[in-house]
Amino acid sequence: MKDKYDYSHVVLYCKDWYKTTNTIDDLKIILSYRNGVKPEKINTGIIFNALFSIVWDYYICNQKHRMLEIFSDFFRWKKEWIVSVEEMIQIFVNKISIIRIINDDGTRIIDLERPDYNILPKHEMVTQEFEDKIFGKKE
Repeated sequence: MKDKYDYSHVVLYCKDWYKTTNTIDDLKIILSYRNGVKPEKINTGIIFNALFSIVWDYYICNQKHRMLEIFSDFFRWKKEWIVSVEEMIQIFVNKISIIRIINDDGTRIIDLERPDYNILPKHEMVTQEFEDKIFGKKE
C-alpha cells in the first residue's frame, strides 16, 4: 500500500479544507501535529521549508518556467527583491492552492490523508458530500 503524502494536512489547509484564522499560526498547529512537537517549536523557517518542499515536488516539477514564475511573484509582491519570509510563505500557500490532487479521470496525483478536524476546524464551504467524493465514504 502506498504511503499517504507526508504533508497532507498542509496541502489541505492551502486548499481551504480547514478554517483559516492566521496563516502562520495555523501552519504552526498543523506542522506541530505532523512533527509531534508543540506549536511554539515551529518557526517560519520550518514552515517555509515544508511549503517549499510541496511547491518543489508538485508545482515546479523540474519546470524552469515555474521556478521563474515564483521569483517573478516575489518581485511583484513588493516591487523590490527584498521579500519577508511571511510574504514568501503566502506566495507558496497560493501556489499550493492551485495544485491538482486528482486527474480528470479520478486518479490521485497526490495521495492525501483524509482531513482531520481535530487539528483545525473544517472550512464552512467543505460539505460532507464533497469530502466523500474526494476521499470516499468513511468506513
